[in-house]
Amino acid sequence: MSGETLDGSAVQKIADLAKKAVAIELLDTDDPTQKVYRKADGTLAIIILPKASHIHKAADVDSLCLYVQTCPDENHVPGDVSVWCSQQSIEVCCEGSRCKMDMLLSEQMAIIAGSQLRGVKQRDLIGFLKYGLVDCCVSNPDLARKLAKVDIELLQKSSGEVANTKVSIGKSVEAKMAGVEEFPEYVTFRVPVFANVQFDPVDIRCSFEIIPDRGLFSIKPLPQQYSDAIEAGVDSLIAEVKAGLAKLKVDGVNVYRGVAYAEKI
Repeated sequence: MSGETLDGSAVQKIADLAKKAVAIELLDTDDPTQKVYRKADGTLAIIILPKASHIHKAADVDSLCLYVQTCPDENHVPGDVSVWCSQQSIEVCCEGSRCKMDMLLSEQMAIIAGSQLRGVKQRDLIGFLKYGLVDCCVSNPDLARKLAKVDIELLQKSSGEVANTKVSIGKSVEAKMAGVEEFPEYVTFRVPVFANVQFDPVDIRCSFEIIPDRGLFSIKPLPQQYSDAIEAGVDSLIAEVKAGLAKLKVDGVNVYRGVAYAEKI
């Protein structure tokens, strides 16, 4: 056919033949775990489907524990059901189905972990202390009131004195007049870890920094303080789940720290 031009009908015929060559036909089957195909060459292809999985969503720990109590079937033996607790979720795994409760960090934890408290203006930090972190600064309950008394203009002038005389910001004459001499180097916040599970709050120790030349303030968790708080929160989750299972007299369920294996569903 080299050098020849095909007309429209010939092109269509070739296209139809190509389509038939790769065509497959789905056959009916009574087994929902299998799909059977007849290929164009007449051979059969059997595909075994994975067992269907279902993920239920629990609204609270009590509902999740009730699910643990009811999910075992007549073939259940101790160890078939497991519970996994992490910062992200609590998940129950049993044969053929799962139940999951997504964990939500508290607003207070989000504020401390984020950048909202770093290099902020006086009015913004006072706002966080009075609203988002109200009653949380256990080491210095009057921190917001002290901040409100700071003269920002004098504070910025003090930066020149600090640079010229090498004195600390706390001992600077201008700083004393600005009202920052009594501010601590460290503050401690007592906050809930999660928003959707209530248990004893945790303490997070933070550095308190004054940036005089810019008239700004920064509060930042000390190393390991935030991660230790998360770990303490997960410990409390595990204790909460175990207590809920014990209340329902459910035995033989392993409770783990971590995330359950989750395939795509």
